[in-house]
Amino acid sequence: MERLISINLIFCKMNDCFFANQDIGILGFNTRPIACSVARQGGKVFVSDYWGDSDLQPCVKKWVSVLNPQPGYRQRKKLDRPMQEYLVQNFLEYYGHSDYDHIFITGGFDDYTIYLKELEKRYRISGNSSKQMKLARDFQKVNTLATELGLRVPLQKLSDSLDTSLSIADEIGYPCILRALESGGGSGIRFIKDQDDLITKYKKIQPGSRMRIQQYVTGKDASVSLLSTGTKAMSLSYHGQMIGFPSAGLKCNFTFSGNFMPFSIESETRKKLTRTTERMMTELGLVGSNGIDVVLDDAERIWFMEINPRFQATLEMLEYAGKVSITKLHVDACEGYLPRQSPKFTAACKMIVYSQVKGVVGDLSRIPETVDRTPIGVHVNRYDPICSLIYTGISINEVYKKAIHSSEEVRRLVEPMKD
Repeated sequence: MERLISINLIFCKMNDCFFANQDIGILGFNTRPIACSVARQGGKVFVSDYWGDSDLQPCVKKWVSVLNPQPGYRQRKKLDRPMQEYLVQNFLEYYGHSDYDHIFITGGFDDYTIYLKELEKRYRISGNSSKQMKLARDFQKVNTLATELGLRVPLQKLSDSLDTSLSIADEIGYPCILRALESGGGSGIRFIKDQDDLITKYKKIQPGSRMRIQQYVTGKDASVSLLSTGTKAMSLSYHGQMIGFPSAGLKCNFTFSGNFMPFSIESETRKKLTRTTERMMTELGLVGSNGIDVVLDDAERIWFMEINPRFQATLEMLEYAGKVSITKLHVDACEGYLPRQSPKFTAACKMIVYSQVKGVVGDLSRIPETVDRTPIGVHVNRYDPICSLIYTGISINEVYKKAIHSSEEVRRLVEPMKD
């Protein structure tokens, strides 16, 4: 959105131009939302990004991306090294000679914290350290804590062979989930309906890979955004998660396709969710902005899924819906301060739009509500992400209908190609 390009004076007035005259480094899978948040408040942003989307550049002073999207070629490509290694290496190579007021980490490093250690030799992360992030992703410790606090946790065991996986699945029961130990955005997660299905899908996995067999829990996917100082925490917002939504161009799989709010939840369930998630933050000593994913089953029982120990994909939606700076609140929390009360949020929806054809991407700026825009002329395959949409309004029905309508407009801007 063009309104994100320059310092937003109204936003600055509400948030004191918090990053004015500051140099901010940002690394991650999708840095644009945080970069634009900081830029709106006067910060100079230096970014190491994965995608290199077309609307990143107006928000940053300098940037480098792992992908180099060019007209006539697909944006995504196979890498010869882990993406996280590239992100850190690129930042240190291009911008590692400078000092920064803050270093922010976005998604992509949750299960790959080892690559942050090289960054931490030079800089202190504003937020959870690699050690804290690793603790938050220690499923054995975190699941034990969640159980002690009264949350339900899906049955799960690790496996490195088909025979072991079949034995575990028989014990847990079908249907179940087969997932990689490291995953993000729903990648590497497979629904297993029966024994034959497990055999078929396991054969596609690289031999010797360690996998997790997990109980399948049906219900409403949700997340909680929290702020924490390490010793005290507060729940900031609650949202529904869109997982595999056909309206986003997906086929009912586990791919993340967005968030929406408000999220319908019973009062007593909300109180328990607030109490337990805040306690998890302080027990683990996490700081800044963190997220927790849960599933609410038909009986409104809370099933703990995972912690996201860094900025979440909801950041931009919350800033639009609450006219608040999540990046400022993150820094405040890291320095020991929490807001007196949670901001008031309007209804909002953020939807990631996926292509339903192999084609060439047109000019996405023709739809003002698009962000994370794939550059003009770049090729996409079916189920590749094209962009995201953000809407705010009076009701969730209103904003969701607008998002569905615009998602269809976006897909019409992809010109089909012959195989």
